[in-house]
Amino acid sequence: MNRQTRADEPDHAPIVPRENLDFGLDGDIPKYWMAGDAFKTRFFDAMSTLFPMGEKFFITSVREFRDGVTSPKLQQEVKDFIRQEAQHTLIHRQFNDRLKAQGVDIDAINQQLETMFFVDVPKVTTRTQRLAATAALE
Repeated sequence: MNRQTRADEPDHAPIVPRENLDFGLDGDIPKYWMAGDAFKTRFFDAMSTLFPMGEKFFITSVREFRDGVTSPKLQQEVKDFIRQEAQHTLIHRQFNDRLKAQGVDIDAINQQLETMFFVDVPKVTTRTQRLAATAALE
């Protein structure tokens, strides 16, 4: 049986923001933490450097539509989504601080990503396209 879901009635598991997340990122991490493999480690390190600005992009894309949401349930889901993405950002920043201590130029990476996500991308996309990209990537 086909069921069409309206945008104001999400048909999925709810977002459950977590509290007091701790991934053990208080101390140093080995330079090649992924089983001693430099390629695998740096691949995932590169992903982590992307995520804080990516999460900020997702939050911004959703916030651009927040005022038009009338469903209380969807309003709560938007709030929970933004909170969840902010939590993800904090964890990746903690990890990226460890990379910075190893000599990775996180500040330069963030500057380039911020320009890409918040200057370049908005020049060639609409807010609807940015929201669609957020939904697809999330």
